[in-house]
Amino acid sequence: MHRNDYYRFCLIVWVFSHSLMNASCGQQKSKKHMSYLNLTPPGTEAEIFAPGIVTYSSFNHVCPTLSPDCKEIYWPSKDRKDILVSKLKNDKWSDPEVFSVLKGFKADCPVISPDGNKMLFNSSHPIDENDRDPSEKIWLIERTGNGWSTPRPLCDEINSDHLHWQASIDLQGNVYFGSERSGSKGKDDIFVSRYIDGRYTHPVSMSESINTEMHESTPFMDPDGKYLIFSRTIKAGRYGQNDLFISFNEEGKGWTKAQNLGSKINTELGEGCPYVSPDGQYLFFLRMSQERSEIYWIRTESIECFRH
Repeated sequence: MHRNDYYRFCLIVWVFSHSLMNASCGQQKSKKHMSYLNLTPPGTEAEIFAPGIVTYSSFNHVCPTLSPDCKEIYWPSKDRKDILVSKLKNDKWSDPEVFSVLKGFKADCPVISPDGNKMLFNSSHPIDENDRDPSEKIWLIERTGNGWSTPRPLCDEINSDHLHWQASIDLQGNVYFGSERSGSKGKDDIFVSRYIDGRYTHPVSMSESINTEMHESTPFMDPDGKYLIFSRTIKAGRYGQNDLFISFNEEGKGWTKAQNLGSKINTELGEGCPYVSPDGQYLFFLRMSQERSEIYWIRTESIECFRH
């Protein structure tokens, strides 16, 4: 075991034993969890999430997203033409079905806002009959008294330039995404567009503690803005490697230098698309190779040790 991994392991054990959630340490698992398709949640080792249901046998492009009460789960179909949904009703999960609001919309990368009232997703769907732009944009739907609103793209401030992969949204409505656009510190950066007085501001590249000359993408922002998990390329080239990193927002001091999440999360295959469940208990992420891409999950105690 490398010295750094040993140090991280010791910190993880300490956090487990002092957890406010009284979570057990080691490899002990919880009983089946009703809020996660009746699955047995993982312990401190990452496991494939819902194989054959949410995680396909070949290629997955993004992690699922859950409603704040963890009673709705959404994820892209295998061909990435539709969003699927399963709901928990009367202590029983419904069979996966196409999310009718976005049927035929070529929707991908769904993300539900922390308050449950919005869903962001990516799509190259034409904005209108005159739209000839094939580029992917971030779209929005909102909950109404009768279900969900008609899909609409976010403003040109966000969608007028290159976007990459999943976005994230916090409790204030601020949107975070990866982009290789003007203002980048290197290649793709993590950008933020703040939601102020009902409008999105011009996106700006986040701190140098987060963005480097390499590719940074697929952000997950904590709903309260206390930490950011994202993917960074650590090995360039055709068969490069991405690892997950974490940065903490220290009040009055700004963002801490991003730390690699270590061998509990990252492998030589490459990782991306982090997502933390609304209850804060589980980290979901993609583990990727040239042949396959699978969704994994692990208890979040495995990342808490990185907070100083």
